[in-house]
Formats: sequence, C-alpha cells, structure tokens
Amino acid sequence: LTTRKTDIATAFGQGLSDAISYSNAGELAAKIERYLSHESERRNIARELRDIIQRDHTAAALFARTLPEAIERLRGRKR
Repeated sequence: LTTRKTDIATAFGQGLSDAISYSNAGELAAKIERYLSHESERRNIARELRDIIQRDHTAAALFARTLPEAIERLRGRKR
C-alpha cells in the first residue's frame, strides 16, 4: 500500500491505483483490514501488479520506449 500518487495511477491504471493507495490513516487502516481478511482479493491485486510490471517495467520495455527516440536525436545532431 502507498500514498496516492499520480505516477502510480499512470503506471497501473486508476482501478489498481485506487486499490493500493490511501489518502489518510483511516483509509490505510481500512485497506489493511480488508486485505488481511480477503486473501483472494489481495492475491488478485498482487497478480495484476506483477503482470503489469513484468510487461511494462522491465529493462527491455524501458529500452524499447527510449532507444528509438535517443537514436533519432543522435541522427538529428549529425545533420
């Protein structure tokens, strides 16, 4: 669980962001209680997060997003 952050919503989508984020101590306590008593829900959220991380947040995914732009910028400097 984490405090609400825009980058979490961007990375994982609003639904998952809402599931793992909290705004205050009361909301944190409620989520802790819920996930401790609902194992399958907790596991499903963890599985969704893992799948997104393995798909979108690996070194290979980072390079696929950034290298083409970096190469184009380097090519532009040679002109």
